[in-house]
Amino acid sequence: MDNLELTTRGSHTREHSKGYKDGYQKGLADGRNRILNRVITDFSYWANNRIADLEAIPGYDDEHNRSLQERIQLLRHVKNNLSRIVRRVENE
Repeated sequence: MDNLELTTRGSHTREHSKGYKDGYQKGLADGRNRILNRVITDFSYWANNRIADLEAIPGYDDEHNRSLQERIQLLRHVKNNLSRIVRRVENE
């Protein structure tokens, strides 16, 4: 009898339901974070390969290939800032 706890009417059920809801929300957030991290990792891998392919084009760094250089620069920028960009969009 010493381990019995008196509670108000229905409080045990509310606390139990809150535990389930909190667990569900945490699982949802964890799953979303895993997916976002995978997308960031996959994009970074793809971007690294694409940058290497573009830089392998003969004369890519000539001043006549400005658009190619801009594409490489954009890929590097997105790759380096993707995590921050995703988090900002997620919080909006």
